[in-house]
Order: sequence, then C-alpha cells, then structure tokens
Amino acid sequence: MATEPLTFSSAVLRAPSRAVRAWPLISPRWAATLGGVVRMVAQMAALWAFSAGGSALASGMHLPVPGNVIGMCALFGGLASGLLRSEWFESGGGFLTKHLAFFFVPVTVGVMAFGSTFARAGTGIVASLLISTVLGYAVAGITTERLAKRS
Repeated sequence: MATEPLTFSSAVLRAPSRAVRAWPLISPRWAATLGGVVRMVAQMAALWAFSAGGSALASGMHLPVPGNVIGMCALFGGLASGLLRSEWFESGGGFLTKHLAFFFVPVTVGVMAFGSTFARAGTGIVASLLISTVLGYAVAGITTERLAKRS
C-alpha cells in the first residue's frame, strides 16, 4: 500500500487519515504579545549596541569623550541622515524612557555611601546643580524660540 505524502495547506498539515493543526501553535493574541516583546528587546539591543560601539571607539582611540556620548551622536547622525528610522527604536526607547526612574535607583543608593562628602560640600554641590539646571533650561528655551521663529 502506497502512502500519500504530507501536504501543507492553509495552516493545516494534511495526512491521508487525519488533519493536524500545525500553525498557529499559540493563539494570535500571545503571538502578537511575543512579537512585541521580541521587537522591544531587539530595539533595546540595538540602542545598547550604539552605546557599546561608542565606548569601544572611545576606549580604542583614547578619546576624551565618554563612549555613550559618541554612541548617541552616531545614533543621532543615523537618524538625521535617514539611514535609520525612528520607528525602529520606538518600542524599546519608549520602554526605557517609561522606566527611566527605575534606572536611577542604583545611582541613588551609591550616592548614599558618600554622606560625609555631601555633609562637607553639600552647599556647593546643590548650587552647581541649580545653576547648571537653570542654564540648561535657558539654553533649551532660547534655542527652541529661535527655531520656532525660523519655521
């Protein structure tokens, strides 16, 4: 007795005596969720790759600029030139931005170890933070106003 070969047709694997559902192995809802998670992880990996590449470049060329700044500039250059599209980073970047406060917890705990330094130089530290914040806001505001007037 000759057997018929298995055929794949419309997501059902057909054998002569039975039909076995081959796809989807998981529900469409879970497939969409899993796809979103995989996409987000891939986007975060790409962002990390820019940071790590910048760090490797700064270390290898003994540059006085932090590597993550070089990576951010490379990412900005890719986005500004059109080689990269912002949609490629929206999910991963949105996740990181949404949970940004969580990433400051280790820094805050580390700062607590320097209580004596803050007791000794706290006024100068707070003053420099306030001045730099005000200057940063002023530069951002002036730049935004000038760019808005151009367009």
